[in-house]
Amino acid sequence: MSDRDKSPVSARRRRAAVSCDHCKKKRSRCIRLNPQGACTTCAGLGIECENKHLRKQRVYGSVESLSQRFRALDALVTGLFPSEDTKSLDGLYRLAEQRGIVLPPRDCSIPAEDLFAAQGPSSPPLRIGPTETVQDSAADHPISSTPTQAVLPDSLPDEKLVPTASGIGHYVGPSSSFRFVSAIRRLLRDSDDRSTVVHNSAAKQEFATLRSSLALEQGGTGDTHPNATLSNPAATRPNWAQADALARFPTLPPRELSDALVRNFFDQLHPHYPLFVRPVFQLQYEALWETGLATIGATDLGWSCCLALILVFGIQSHDKPDEALEESRSRLLAFVRSSMGYVVASASLVNVQALLLLQLYEHNSGQRNASWILLGCASRMAIALGMHLEAANKSCADPVERSTRARVWWTMFNFERALCIMLGRPSAIDDAEMTLALPDASNTSDNGDMPLRYTEFSTRLSKMQSAVRQSTFCPPESEAIPPIERSLRALQELELWHEALPRHLRPEWRSMIPQQRRANLLLQVYYENMVILMTRPYLILQLKRNLRKSAPAPQQNDQIEVMREKCLRAADRMLFLCQSLADENLLDTVGWLDVYFIYLGIFVLSLDLLSPVTSDDSELADRRNRKDAIKGMFARLRPMQLAPTYHILIKVAHQFASISGALAEDPPELDFIPSSSMDSLSGEMDTVVPPIDFRLDEWLTDGLDPMPWDSFDMGAYTAPEPLGMENLVMDGHGALSWPNLMDIPPASSERPVNW
Repeated sequence: MSDRDKSPVSARRRRAAVSCDHCKKKRSRCIRLNPQGACTTCAGLGIECENKHLRKQRVYGSVESLSQRFRALDALVTGLFPSEDTKSLDGLYRLAEQRGIVLPPRDCSIPAEDLFAAQGPSSPPLRIGPTETVQDSAADHPISSTPTQAVLPDSLPDEKLVPTASGIGHYVGPSSSFRFVSAIRRLLRDSDDRSTVVHNSAAKQEFATLRSSLALEQGGTGDTHPNATLSNPAATRPNWAQADALARFPTLPPRELSDALVRNFFDQLHPHYPLFVRPVFQLQYEALWETGLATIGATDLGWSCCLALILVFGIQSHDKPDEALEESRSRLLAFVRSSMGYVVASASLVNVQALLLLQLYEHNSGQRNASWILLGCASRMAIALGMHLEAANKSCADPVERSTRARVWWTMFNFERALCIMLGRPSAIDDAEMTLALPDASNTSDNGDMPLRYTEFSTRLSKMQSAVRQSTFCPPESEAIPPIERSLRALQELELWHEALPRHLRPEWRSMIPQQRRANLLLQVYYENMVILMTRPYLILQLKRNLRKSAPAPQQNDQIEVMREKCLRAADRMLFLCQSLADENLLDTVGWLDVYFIYLGIFVLSLDLLSPVTSDDSELADRRNRKDAIKGMFARLRPMQLAPTYHILIKVAHQFASISGALAEDPPELDFIPSSSMDSLSGEMDTVVPPIDFRLDEWLTDGLDPMPWDSFDMGAYTAPEPLGMENLVMDGHGALSWPNLMDIPPASSERPVNW
């Protein structure tokens, strides 16, 4: 800083009240001894002191405040004159002329795109790393601050949404060709025809002023670009979802029944899978009946798919589904599946919701690969809409849309991370690219269904899953078992999350609201599942050493035993929590993931029962308690209907529990009740589970792999005859074995067994 900048005179400088034209031109201070006389500079030069050029009117404020102000003005004008053309400049000038309002000359207007982003607030600073920004770097290195500030503003990435021909905003990153072409449009628009070689001024004007993308997504009847219908045949096709609706789409069930099915969905499944703002959806649903269009597909196709799937989920949870309901479910599902080709072809919020509903249905009905693919499609579509960005989310003027976008994103994020763990696959969502703030009570709760801050803590737990999976399950080229120190550090971070839980989110807090009670118990189940995920490799390692009678180093053996005990205690607690859910009539065996956690807990406890029996009284008591827990859980599941996926998993768990000796008094095969209101798997959901390749020694050697009975596509085989305990043999090396699963012929030669 110079001495002049530090001087007190500089601090007291004030702008002159009036500056003459000469002083303005020379950019010198206009000093007047007499307000009515000439300034000292003009008097000294002997020239006329005149003031014919008006002072520029300055607008003070940030880019964000200007953007918000003009968006508010635009919404206000549109609302005051709904029947007038307020979207074009000609319409605004015509509207002002009719009302005697003087607007600035059109030739001196400043393009708003240069001042602020009409689609969103200004971009954040350029991301250098996880926590660094350009501003931070400049502050730490003053030597580079001056040139950097002069060069970077035009190259900073922004997070505004780009409208397509259909009018829906899409996120396009700073490295895209669209941003490059946008910069060229700005340069061309600001250039003077006399200083550049321009052969067609009209074409230049059209090219420079286009602000939407015609290449991101082709529009239907909504194309407004003059050349759209000439260059794109798809632009001329009719919107088939609006045409001939009565002939194309199934009618809704009767009003009273439809209302009950919608209530079933929102009361039972939606609290754990929140995709809608319930009052807003209810208004849309009521409007469908009031307008007399009680036909699916008579409105927006994506919303119609959402409503159809909501009714399907409602039928699943119906107390007494009959043939009429089953017929309605089949027709609704046929409509949704036939519409998916159109839904995935264009990105919109309601299409993301439809994909997420369908993927959950496919997951529960035994098509887990299809669920995975649909979930990936939904995540890509959500990213295309900028739902992962906080700035893009704030650019939505409608607070309801902002809330819906946030809740849909976090619902998808949580389920995607859970499915990644279940299937052992990497996530399609990069945390480093995600800037959306964590959810709060304002955008995740409906009428007190969930406890305060529940979604915040469950989302934090989901964000830890990727790191836990990577730290626990090493890549193939690394050592077979991850370092225990790394696993212990991950466990400590998980315990810190658990210690930070508020009192009202703990399982001992007995809320009077059933859904809140269920949420507390499930949150603890998610936590125990994470503990099992990190510690089950050590349970397998210890069992393998017990079977081989190999003795590791004493210190290493102690550490492995500690991890084994943590895994067993977590499985004990998880089964106890699931039993509590069942005893309080809160267990969901059709729509949500409850049965998967039961399946996993039974496998962990049954696996430990394969260890050699010792004479330790405390260990014998633990084995008895675990057998009782397994039998008690199966007893609770017997009268319940199970979704096809969970029907298969529980049958497999029951088979393995019988092998381990946990169900000595029970028959090797026990029928559970499959859900009658879901698609059957090859039409044979009442059959038993196929025999599993259970070569224990070989399986334990590959202890870090996911459980081998984690089914993906369960419709690919027909179950053979049951395989009882008499078929189990042990070879000379002490390895238990069954006939190989790959020897079982698939139901179709085109669809091999897929486990």
